[in-house]
Amino acid sequence: MKQSLTREQITHTALQLMQSAVDIKGVNLRVIAKELSCSHSNLYHYFSSFGELLWEAYATLQEKLAEAVTQKRAGMEEPGVRLVLFFHAVTTFYLDHPGWFRLLWHTKIAGNPPEHCADRTGESDTELTACAAEIWWAFQNKEPDIVAIRRALHAAHCYVVGEASGHILQRGFAGGPEREKQKVTAEAVRIFRFMMEG
Repeated sequence: MKQSLTREQITHTALQLMQSAVDIKGVNLRVIAKELSCSHSNLYHYFSSFGELLWEAYATLQEKLAEAVTQKRAGMEEPGVRLVLFFHAVTTFYLDHPGWFRLLWHTKIAGNPPEHCADRTGESDTELTACAAEIWWAFQNKEPDIVAIRRALHAAHCYVVGEASGHILQRGFAGGPEREKQKVTAEAVRIFRFMMEG
């Protein structure tokens, strides 16, 4: 076993292996251990089960998504541009990392998330909501209703997840991935604005 092995390193390796995987069921403790040049039984010193590792990976991906969204809009003053960048970042994160998307939305994870993973996921959700609220505040020049922001964000995000599912499951899109990102982004923005303005 490598002396420097940590929970973070194991999680990072698992996510690297899953990133472009067509079927993440092919990524298991044995495969991860082989990549780390250690015995798979050594991984049980860090995670009690494969499910626990998947929950850790899930929470890490939620943080990565929040980071991608907040970085994409950094430095942009015009709220319309910032809103487009917000949903473009979400769409791009999903379409550019199909294995990660599968873990987030298509994979059943055994057991309940450990408390620290649930907390991290909640913090990421709060960060995304605050980001959307900040953008909408710039539109309206007044503090937005957070409940309304959450509803609109949920509806637009569900649309993105549905479209990304079709793309990742290779249902086919005529325009290619870049055109698909633009189309999905534009519709997500439309949904969000419709719910906030309606």
